[in-house]
Amino acid sequence: MNYQSIKPIIPSGENFEQSLSFFKHIGFTVNWQNESISELQYENCLFLLQNFNNQEFQNNYMVSVNVENLDEFYKFLLSKNLLEMFPSVRFTEPKEMPWGIREINLIDLAGVCWHFA
Repeated sequence: MNYQSIKPIIPSGENFEQSLSFFKHIGFTVNWQNESISELQYENCLFLLQNFNNQEFQNNYMVSVNVENLDEFYKFLLSKNLLEMFPSVRFTEPKEMPWGIREINLIDLAGVCWHFA
């Protein structure tokens, strides 16, 4: 048996449409959607954005994404004016983590922590 792919299901938080707008703003394309779930893709990365809001769950949910060049990705995030357009979004500068990986931590609109490495 071979695993073919994996698609995490990410909660949107309280505003599904605004969360969808955020991910589109950082380059994801909507492959399909309905009122409760949407499939988003950027090159080989796929995930499902679910219209779901549970703050305790969202604040403990994490996703790890590998990017080709972390410094360029940081410049990309800065160029998108995310903090002005989506005030609840937060992200760090690239930093060396205790486990030996350089990464950017981005907290999305729902409170999910994305580890870009």
